[in-house]
This record gives sequence, C-alpha cells and structure tokens, in this order.
Amino acid sequence: MYRYFVFDVDGTLLDTEEICLTALQRLIRSRQGREVALEDCRFSLGVPSGRVLTMLGLEATSDLMDEWNGYYDKMLPYARTFDGIPELLEELFRRGVPMGVITSRTRGEVETDPSLRKLSHYFEVMVTADDTAEHKPSPAPMLHYLQRTGALPGETLYIGDTAHDWACAHGAGVDFALAGWSAADPSGIAARYIPLAPGELLALAASLVE
Repeated sequence: MYRYFVFDVDGTLLDTEEICLTALQRLIRSRQGREVALEDCRFSLGVPSGRVLTMLGLEATSDLMDEWNGYYDKMLPYARTFDGIPELLEELFRRGVPMGVITSRTRGEVETDPSLRKLSHYFEVMVTADDTAEHKPSPAPMLHYLQRTGALPGETLYIGDTAHDWACAHGAGVDFALAGWSAADPSGIAARYIPLAPGELLALAASLVE
C-alpha cells in the first residue's frame, strides 16, 4: 500500500520539454557559435543545469546562467500542465495522501515557475538540486525525501519520465511509475507501472492507497 506519492516535474507534471531544449539550443548558439538540433539537446533532460554546462565544456558563471534562464523564462508562458494532472493531484489531496516533488531544478527555478506555483500547495516537501550534493540518477534525492518525511521505501511511489528518475527511485528501494503520457522511450526502464495517462495512475492509486 503506497502512502506517499512523489513526482518529477518536467515531463511528468509539466509539459516543458520543448521549452527546455530550445533554451539550451539558443545558449549553445550564443556561447559556442554552433547550431544543434533540438534532438541533440535531449541529453540535458532531467540533468541539473550545472552538470549540463560541464558536459558542454562551459563554466556555470552567473552571467551565463542568467542568459540561459532568460531564454527559458521568455518561453515559460507556453508551458502547460499535462491533461489530467490537476485532477490527479486534487483527488490524492482530497484523500489526505502526502505528496512531494523530486526535481533536478534548483530552488530558484522551482519558485519562479508560474505553472509549478499553481500546483505547489499540493506538495508537503519539494526536493531540488540545492538540497543534495548528488543528483538523479543517484538515489540521494529520494533518500533525502524519505529522511525528511519519515516515509518508508516500501510505502512510497515515485512518478517520473526518464531513466534518471527510475534509477533514483530504484537505488533507494522505491517503486517507480513511468509517466507514459510523455516518456519517449520506455525501453530499458524497469518501471513497476507504466500508466499511459494521469487518469490511469489515479485509478491505480485508488486500489493502493489505504
């Protein structure tokens, strides 16, 4: 019986994939003078921004981060919550199910996102990249969540859309549900559940939550 539900943000709660990829594409064009396809930016999904820059051979200076965030912020009005997510969160909240977030975003990136702010009241704990030294796919963020909430691994379900999310949950002994409404390729991800829509996850939760 799962008593705690924990969500990734991008690609799980919010449809921000194209926004994230486009912002990085523009940063690479500006800072490295080269054109890359959006598909070639997919390596960055679910990875903390500092690590992405290291992978590109760039230093995370304040002006570079400001530029990158500027590209992202300009497109944020186009972000949307996936269909069915508000209803899922509202029903879990109505039943008194504790919910949390584990994201590779920084605390500032979480707090300044208007789409996420509309959902924040549902979550008792939000673990960001600022909270742990190691990040997904390390289990450190999930272990941090378990420590803060007192939740046990066997009573916790993590919902995400990437192999990084699965590895984070698996390493902490937590079951994983792959967000089939957005995950591009489920192969190689040993998810316990693959709901194709948030509504399916709600139906699953109805049979699992005490």
